[in-house]
Amino acid sequence: MSYACLMVYVEADATPEQRVRLAASLADQFNVMLIGLSALAIPPPMTTDGVIMDMMRTKLAHRGEWFRRIADANHRKVDWRAMLDFRAVALPREARSADLVIIGQVKVPVNAYTALDPGEAILKAGRPMLVVPDGVSALRGEHVVIGWKDTREARRAVRDALPFLQRATRVTIVEACGPGEEKAAVGRLDDVARYLARHRVDGGPRIMLEQRGSVNPERSGRTCRSACHRCLRTQPPRRVDLRRHDAGIACDKSYLLPHVALNVFRQIFFDRFRA
Repeated sequence: MSYACLMVYVEADATPEQRVRLAASLADQFNVMLIGLSALAIPPPMTTDGVIMDMMRTKLAHRGEWFRRIADANHRKVDWRAMLDFRAVALPREARSADLVIIGQVKVPVNAYTALDPGEAILKAGRPMLVVPDGVSALRGEHVVIGWKDTREARRAVRDALPFLQRATRVTIVEACGPGEEKAAVGRLDDVARYLARHRVDGGPRIMLEQRGSVNPERSGRTCRSACHRCLRTQPPRRVDLRRHDAGIACDKSYLLPHVALNVFRQIFFDRFRA
């Protein structure tokens, strides 16, 4: 399994150069096409007269030229799409053309007229999504940690991440289980490791974390962070809010994957980067 086309969202009112460079780097790694996308919605009480719409189209055209100067620097295959529409409507619709969609991280409440709501777009797109924090222009993934729970969301998340997992040099599989569930958990983790092996992924070590008493989240978080460059979380968040402390995981053990926001309604986020 591999990707054939990536899509990156570009705000019309900003210059997310590092995100575009990261997307271009991934396109080079997978040797695939890169599509840039931008959209503008007409906020009330503005009217949809020709002058205003022409100004907005000109703004989008300028952003497309800027995108091509960066993304087409190495003569890679690129395309640009721009439209007058709500961002959270345009992106899910156009995502039909891509295998992976790359968007920015939003840390404040979103106005649908002025910014893309990542949560809304994710739930509508039906494609894996890579959420890139500001200031990040490169992605490392030598060691990946998979937080496993035996659900359909986890199975789909791992499948959607296979192209990244195949490039990793080490993959660790972690499951939090209750007392007396250790034997069943071992069987599940072994099955996941065998699945990955059939897809040319070295499953690496399997780790069980027992739910018993209180656990120091900071100490457990350091254990995860110390060894991995990227964590793959395999449960959807409790609500559509991408702030790190709001994203719950399997068995409510949010400390297992402290630097990731991964939604797996067929969506994947990676929030463990190195610039």
